[in-house]
Order: sequence, then structure tokens, then C-alpha cells
Amino acid sequence: MPGTTPETAMYKVVVADTGIGMSKEYLPHIFETFTREKTSTEGKV
Repeated sequence: MPGTTPETAMYKVVVADTGIGMSKEYLPHIFETFTREKTSTEGKV
């Protein structure tokens, strides 16, 4: 995407999860380093 000046550019990042999902309560933590939601599938990665 073009930026506001010729020297810049804008990027749009879209993240999609197609796995088993996660709770809405955990969403604020998805980009924290070394975090993982506690679920019944824990340890099965």
C-alpha cells in the first residue's frame, strides 16, 4: 500500500487462526513472548 510520502509504505498485517481456536479472554495476550493459553489440549502440540 502506498505511504503518505514517496519514501514510506504502509503494510496491513492480517492474522488468521485455523486451529482449535482460543478463548476471547486470551486474545490480548497472543503477541506476548512465550505465552500459551492453558487448555485441555495442552501438551499435545
